[in-house]
Amino acid sequence: MASTTALRFVAPLKSWARSGFEYFTLYFATQTATTLMAEQTQLHARIARLGPLAEAALQLSIDDAPQDADEVLKRAEDTLAEITDAHPSLSALLLAQRASAPGSQDASFDERHRVIEHSVAVLRGAVMSPSQRGFVRVQRAVLLVITLSAFLMFVRWMTKPDTVIVVPSSSWGSPYFASNVTDHDPNTNWLLPDHATGWIELRFSSQVVRSIHLLNVQGLPAYGTTACTLKLLSRGREVRTMDLDLSTSVNQTRPFVATLDPPVQADAVRIEITGTNRLGAGFAALEIH
Repeated sequence: MASTTALRFVAPLKSWARSGFEYFTLYFATQTATTLMAEQTQLHARIARLGPLAEAALQLSIDDAPQDADEVLKRAEDTLAEITDAHPSLSALLLAQRASAPGSQDASFDERHRVIEHSVAVLRGAVMSPSQRGFVRVQRAVLLVITLSAFLMFVRWMTKPDTVIVVPSSSWGSPYFASNVTDHDPNTNWLLPDHATGWIELRFSSQVVRSIHLLNVQGLPAYGTTACTLKLLSRGREVRTMDLDLSTSVNQTRPFVATLDPPVQADAVRIEITGTNRLGAGFAALEIH
């Protein structure tokens, strides 16, 4: 009977003890995890301060302030010493990576600065978790892809030829299309219908125009432009007008150069043909410079 009574008291005590043990175990585990996270966060912050200190010291050295540079670098070295004193495993890692801080201030500034920079790189990699290191690798890969893409786009933009849109009032027909004036082939022509006047307009990205080269009709002696009016436009507004006598350029293989003095900012050139050769007018090539 007595043993039965004792069991009635012991069983609850065991249960309470087990619950208490589990509670305090969970509590201390949580506290330990929180403390470790706080220490990790603090360690991250202290390591993060090393980089800017090293950069500031280097800038002061470049700015010819050696005393200030040495003082800032000494703060970085003291911070590094505090980190390695508090974390012997990191100190051992730095020694293994040959990034330990110099034992005295006798080392050169450049050597001390190199040690700090190398130590920052080693410590950052050491205190990151595998997932964090993976995330950093992904960030670097994405940044590399973005940088390369931007570079390639820039190269394409720099090397692509300027787009010029050609708009004529009319054309003679095949094969004398308006696009022939910008195809870089002097043996192809654009012609207006026989005995007709008209115009052709070149539209392009806004730029400073210094001269316009006009190559008259090639290989067709009865065709050519003997006179025209140049109109330079910017957003649809005329900014310069020039009347040209092209009679001396008919059946010539060298272009007529119309020089603009002073140059003008324009995004279009309209050439209004006012004089034709015996059968008609046109151009073999037009270039904006």
